[in-house]
Amino acid sequence: KSIVNVTGLVFDASHALLQLSDSSVVQYRHDESGHPFLVPISQSMCTTFIDDDVAALIDSPPQQHHSKKLSLARVGSEGMVLFAVSSFNESTSRGAIALRALPGSENQINSTSKP
Repeated sequence: KSIVNVTGLVFDASHALLQLSDSSVVQYRHDESGHPFLVPISQSMCTTFIDDDVAALIDSPPQQHHSKKLSLARVGSEGMVLFAVSSFNESTSRGAIALRALPGSENQINSTSKP
């Protein structure tokens, strides 16, 4: 396996998503003591209904007419990390965006900034 794409937060190296050559996604993050580790993200968390439509097509490989992007952002006063998955199928001109909370990112900013 190799890394084909990395998505992270600007000015914050505490979270990143790594897309691997086999289409799997792993999350890079730090524990409370600052040690880095990788956590696999379930495939269902990284799909939209467009991905399901493309997978159902038998006559066309998904890579030829399908694109997918992942992105991360911190939102709200709690600093929750959200990730967006966007998929687009060129042959049908349809796309979708799914917005999800990144597992393990709950209250990370507040827990590290409190005295």
